[in-house]
This record gives sequence, C-alpha cells and structure tokens, in this order.
Amino acid sequence: VAENGVLGDAFAPAARGMRAWAAAVNASGGIRGRKVILKTCDDREDRNRDLQCAQQLVERDKVFALVGVNTRSFGGAAQYLADKQVPVIGIPITNSYYRYPTFFSSYANGYPRDGKKAGFDGTLTSASGIYRWFKQNLNTTKAAVFAYDIDESKQAGNAFAKGMELEGFQVTQYAVSFAAPSFDQAVADMQRQGTEIIVDAMDDGANRKLCDAMERRKFSVKAKVSTIVSMGDAVGNNYNDTCRNFVYIPGQTLNYQATSVPEIAKFRQAYKRYQPNLPVHQWALETWMLATMVKEYVDTPSPTRAGLVKYKGNGIDVGLNWGRGDRSATKVEDCFTISRWQDSEGGWTNATNKFPFCYPDAIQYSAPALEQGN
Repeated sequence: VAENGVLGDAFAPAARGMRAWAAAVNASGGIRGRKVILKTCDDREDRNRDLQCAQQLVERDKVFALVGVNTRSFGGAAQYLADKQVPVIGIPITNSYYRYPTFFSSYANGYPRDGKKAGFDGTLTSASGIYRWFKQNLNTTKAAVFAYDIDESKQAGNAFAKGMELEGFQVTQYAVSFAAPSFDQAVADMQRQGTEIIVDAMDDGANRKLCDAMERRKFSVKAKVSTIVSMGDAVGNNYNDTCRNFVYIPGQTLNYQATSVPEIAKFRQAYKRYQPNLPVHQWALETWMLATMVKEYVDTPSPTRAGLVKYKGNGIDVGLNWGRGDRSATKVEDCFTISRWQDSEGGWTNATNKFPFCYPDAIQYSAPALEQGN
C-alpha cells in the first residue's frame, strides 16, 4: 500500500481498513483460535520500493495472500507476484488485476487473466449504465471529463468519455498535468460551453483544486462525478459550497454510512475503536470487505491459495464474479450504486435509492489498455 508519496495519503485508507479488520478479528478470538498477523509495507508510490515490499512480504514474512493492495506503483511487483503465484486481492489502480491469473480486483471483471495482456488481448470493456442514469435522472447532456496525463488516469478518462458519448452526451475531454494540475482555463471553457456534468479520473486533492477554480468563477454543475478515491469524510470537511452537495460517486459497494447493513455497522464500530481520529473512507470499507472474504475462506477445513477465487458479498457489494465474460456482447446487465454527498443528510446518501440498481441492456464497449500492469 502507498501510505505516503506524491499524492500524500490518498491510498492509505486501504491499510487503515485492514488494520481495523485484523484488530476486530483478533479481539473476537482470531480465525480458528489463531491470531491474525497483518503485515504491511509502504511503497511510497515508488515502483522499485513496491518490488522490495513484495519480496519482503513473500520471502521473509511468508504471507498467505496480499489483501487490500492499493497503490499506483503496483506494476513494480506485479510480475514477481504472478510468478510466485501469490493471490492478490485489491483495488485495481493498475491493469495488473486485468492480466494475471492470481490477481483479483475488488470490483471483479470478466477478463481471461492469462498473464499475456491486460483485458481481452489488450482491450478493456466497460458498460454505459452509470452514464444513462445521470442522463435520465439529472437531465444532463453536456459533459466534461478530466484525467491526468498519465496512463492509468488517461485510460479511465477515455473510457468515461466513450461511455457518455454512447449514451448521447456531448463530451469535452481535458488533460491535466499530474505534476502541476491547474483548472482555471478549463473552468472558463466549461462555463462558455454550458457544461452540466463533470466526470473525472483524478485524486481528491486535484478535485478540490477543480472545485476551488469553479468557485472563483462562480460556476456550478448539476453533478461533479468522481471515483472512489474521493469518497471519504474529506468531502464534507474540505470541499467548498460550489461542489460539495453535488459530488456523486458511482461504485459497486454501498457507502460506509449505510449502517442499517449489519456488516457496515460492524465496520464502523471497529474503525472507530481501532483507527480513532482517522477520517472514514470507502476504501477502508472495501478492504474490510475483501479481508472478510478471505477470512470466510481461510476458516474452511483445508484452505489453499488455489481455492481463493469467489465471493458473493455480505450485503455490501453487488456481488463479485471473476468468471470469463463475453467480449462480443453489445448489451449487458450493468449493476451499480451511486452515492451522493448531502449536508442535509449528514454525508453520503444512496442516490440510486435501490441496491443494486441495474440496467438489463446497458451498452458494452471497448477501449485499449494504455498500460499492461507491469
């Protein structure tokens, strides 16, 4: 996990969720009476350091699996871990989760993962349901998509833009310097065009800068749509009035404030006790969910690395399935949830009302993988 680095502690919530989970499990007796020993290593967003972390965890610490991995530098260790056949279950910041057979994305996928190329022979598939929901429910047609000028962000931005265009949006894409993000010119351009919805593939810090630029020009939109990286308490604490109540986050897991779900309530209680004074974030919940999956499997009579392959949810996730998908299908069922920050509700709410929300006939489309996960 990258707990420090160029983007600060953006990826750290994953490790915090794992620590809360391990402490809670051990407080209740461990797994089959044995204490869970959680080993972590901070790669500081450095590929060389990432490989060193992997070698340390595998060769010295003898870990059973890597769970809750969350770093944009994971390409440094991916081939090594694949060669060692170590199960890796984590947040898919890089395309390694779409390439290697022992790698499992927290959001699942239907790729062959034969180790040769990411996705289907270097092509990634997506579905358009999320963009259809915004068009139908917010009556939006003019969109802007922001992405950094680095491959993993650019790839996501291209996919977002293509999906929106297929659902009838007019889309303008903006490339943002990773080294020095600036937004005033783009905001002025959006204001002239009458942009109604913004979608991005950037970190939380860049989103705050974008919102600040919007506030300076007194420009607002119907929806500011980001990714899970921005889904934390920081939205309520750090975002200005121009953006805050219009921040939407699509995903596949219920948000961490849905405490009517027993497993989420359990997570919140443990997080408050074992990670006190740290902000809550969706990635912490999602790694808790992944660790719970591993616990359920390890708690079987004869757990093996090869058998750790399938999970159905606990009411938090739409359901994970890493089985082979049909790349030739033009229409697919697309299930998701969309959360929205609302001050009046005390934080994150479920904008899609039902869980999961599904379109049976979303458009499936393809875009090239811009990096191969190594």
